[in-house]
This record gives sequence, C-alpha cells and structure tokens, in this order.
Amino acid sequence: MLLSKLGELISEYQPACTVLVIIGFVAVTYMCGINPDKLKCILERSTHEVCGNSSRADVPPADFPSFTHIKHVAAPASKSYLHREIIAASLAGHELQLDITDLSDDILATYEAMVKLPNQPPRKNNVINRNAGTPERFDIPSTAGHNGVVNRKGESERSGGSMCSRLIIDCKESGTTLRFLLPVVASLGVDAEFKLHGRLSDRPISELNEQLELHGMKITRDTPDSLRISGRLPNQRLQSGEFTFDSPQSSQFISGLLFALPLLESDSVIRIRGRFESKAYVRMTLSVLRRYGIDIRCTSASDEWIYTIPGNQRYVGKVGTVNALEIEGDWSNAAVLLAIGALSGEQLRVTNLPLRSEQGDRRILDLLKEFGIKLRCYPDAISTLNGTVDIYPSEGFKSIDAIDASDCPDLVPIIALLATQARGRTQIYGAKRARLKESDRLSGTCAVLTELGADISETSDGLVIMGTGILSGSYVGDGYGDHRIIMMLAAASLVSEQPVRIHGCRAVAKSYPDFFKVLGRLGFTTKVLSDDD
Repeated sequence: MLLSKLGELISEYQPACTVLVIIGFVAVTYMCGINPDKLKCILERSTHEVCGNSSRADVPPADFPSFTHIKHVAAPASKSYLHREIIAASLAGHELQLDITDLSDDILATYEAMVKLPNQPPRKNNVINRNAGTPERFDIPSTAGHNGVVNRKGESERSGGSMCSRLIIDCKESGTTLRFLLPVVASLGVDAEFKLHGRLSDRPISELNEQLELHGMKITRDTPDSLRISGRLPNQRLQSGEFTFDSPQSSQFISGLLFALPLLESDSVIRIRGRFESKAYVRMTLSVLRRYGIDIRCTSASDEWIYTIPGNQRYVGKVGTVNALEIEGDWSNAAVLLAIGALSGEQLRVTNLPLRSEQGDRRILDLLKEFGIKLRCYPDAISTLNGTVDIYPSEGFKSIDAIDASDCPDLVPIIALLATQARGRTQIYGAKRARLKESDRLSGTCAVLTELGADISETSDGLVIMGTGILSGSYVGDGYGDHRIIMMLAAASLVSEQPVRIHGCRAVAKSYPDFFKVLGRLGFTTKVLSDDD
C-alpha cells in the first residue's frame, strides 16, 4: 500500500496528506531508488501542506493566488561561484567535471585557462601535470605525481620546470578571467599572454597591473587585444609583500590576489583605503578559499580594509568531484527571470536560488518588493543552496525614490525596465561601474528604453526614470552586444506595444547560453531572424 502511494506521489507530484506518509516516504526512499530531485519536490510540497501554520513555512497572504499549474524554471549555476570553484578546485588538484553544454563563455574561458596551468608553483625537478578531458565533458583530473604540463589538446606547454614556451590564455570577453588569473599566473611563475576580445581591452586593469609590477612582474601590451606577463628576471615569480589600493575600480583585483598570494613563500598583506564597492564578492572569494583550506584574516576600521595572507599554503579539499549542479543558483540571471514573471502577468516559480547568499544581486528580491510585486520565498527542504521564489501577478508597480546600485551594477538594465512600469519617478545611482561593463550600460540602457518609448535620462552615475506603465515604441538592434541589455530587451517585449527585434542574440552566451531556450520552455514565443529580416 505504501509503495503504491509513493509511486502515485512520484508520478503525479501530488502532495502527501499526512505526516505518516512523509515519514514512510523518507524511510523507504533509498530502498525504492527514488530520484533525489523528485524527493525534494515531494518533500517541499508535503512540508507546506502538512506544516502550513509552522513558523518554518513562509505562507503567502490570503490575497495571493494559489499555484495550481505553475510555470517553473531553475536558475542556472552562479557564474561568480563557478569561476571561483574552478580556480580553487584546479589549484587543489581536484577532478572537476562540468557539463560543457551548460557553461557560459566566461566560464569556459576560466576553465580552459586552468586546464593549462600547474596547480603549484614549480619546484626543482617537480612540475605538476594537467591533462585534458574528453570532447563531451571537461575534466580537470588530479595531478599529483606527474611530470610535464599538457594542455587540453595534448600539446606540451612546459617541461622540466623551465619556461620553454609562452602560455596563451584566451579570456574571450571575461573580465573575471583576466583579473583573477593575472595574479594566479604570476604566483605560479608562468610566462603567459592573455588574449582579450570585445570591450575587455578597455576595461579597468591598470591598478592591478601596477601592483603586480611593484612585486617583481613585467607586464607589456604590444597590441590592444593582448597582455603579456612574466617575471622581471628569468623564472621569477610574483613576490610577496604589501599590495595597496585606493578605492579600487574593481573588487576582482582583490579576489585575484587572494587566490594567488597564499601560494607565495612569504606572508603578504592587501590594504584597501577609501571606497570599496562589491565587498560581498570578496567575501564570496574568502568563503570558497576557506573550503579549500586557505587561511586569510581580514580586519577593517572606518575606510580601511586589511587582508593578511600567510604564505606557503596549499589548496586542499575533499577528494571527489565538483559538479556545476552543486553550485548555488545565479541571482544576476535569476533577476531577469523574476522580472519576466512580474511583467508577464502569469505565475512563475524560480528554483535553485540561495535565499542567503553573498551574491550582491540577491538584492533583486528587496527591489521587487519595493516595486510592489507580490512574491513568496521559502527555503529548500533539503539543501540550503536551493531556495524557491514564487512570483504572482501584480497590479500597478510602485516607483522607488532612490536605488543605490553600487553593489549590484549588473541589475541596472532590468531595474530600469521595471521602473518604466511603475508610475512615478525612480532614480538609480552609484552605478558608475556599469559604464565599464561589456558596454556602457547606463548609456545603452537609456538608449534602448528611450526607443521603446520610456521617459529616461542619464546622470553621471545612474539613471532617472519617469515611469508611466507604458512602452509604446519598438526596437530593432543588437542591444550593444551586451548580454544584460539583450536579456532586458527580451523581458521588455512582454510589455512593449510594438515588436522588439534583437540581432546578435548569441551574446547572451557570455552568461546564460540557454536563456532563449528557457523562454521557449516557459511558453514565450521567440523567432530567430535572418540577416535580411
């Protein structure tokens, strides 16, 4: 009888009706070979039905509609965490398996670079091996005890500990790859050339370069689209010491050094003075480093932050596989999905979202509430990494007087779109760094929304939107080749009175390659245009 009931629950996804069924279900889960994803789904629904009045259940107000047949989508794995996990796992000599079809261009850039690098600084008569994966899956195998470094194609990159060739690292358009791996490459004693594409050659890097050059490295730019790094002396590595920044343009400079400095022979200090934006992403880096056995101490006072990094450390961790599915969901991309739910007028559930996260773009939840959008959040029944957000149809968005986007500049395009649907004035400020992304996002967002009929203007560090709830214009263009603006335009098509036509949509592969496929699965109609359309 119980097995029959369990089979019915699994096949129909109906909630269990008694606590006894839940207990019995858990007891026989492994005997029945129930898929963990189905287990999670049933437990969540069972918990909320049986324990609806519990303080642990986030029950929606009475005016919230119930979810019967709901559209749902899982947020993709966090790009920010994936970059960090790939670097740390590789330096620890872990086997890393990631499904290539799910990886963005930025993540591929970091992965392909780490495949080529040793996981330890060279020692006399000891160089670590890095082997290639299969065409179907990218693998970073454990490297202890091998000689020589082999890239993904099997070509010899290094032998006998001497720098017999220059390593080529293709960053694509990934600023994270460039800023994280410059210090890592320097700490490993690798002579490397970084290839830059798109706007990456124009994005800030000089502050980091200056600190690396002050500590024994030579950095040259023979062409705008390449950057070479090597020791000032033959086989010289990055030297330990004090690294100082005054109001750094990017927190990624700090994260890159935090990955690299523990590998040096002596202790180092990073000292930051003045304005320090996106500190949450540095905390994210520190949390990943702690999981791999790296000890870093942080102190702060008024407008100064000091990171003390003991030298001669080694990345360690549990033996096993780090899989993309084990990484928490991406709030930056989920923000677009949540906005689509709010704008579509239909119920939408987004899963795989950590309700407690160091990701700055988690702020979208607070902003959605301030806009007057009805939503419900509740934690995963099993994993703290995977929460759920339900978006409900909402009538009449509210404007927000002022939004400080200094810690969430990637949200600017989608926030601006939501503000056009709110009657009244919304100002976004503190987003000067948005001008230094894949496009000038302040100018680009202003331009495309103006074409769509919005009343929007630029300031030096933000946007001012006079929302009317109407977008009466049309748009034809490439969204400035910026993945965030293109995804915002896709969301805008739900409320614009005229068509939205986007050329060069592949740019979304930088962060969310399956974005338009996901829209299709949610029931939204998209059409691929030829060059003549």
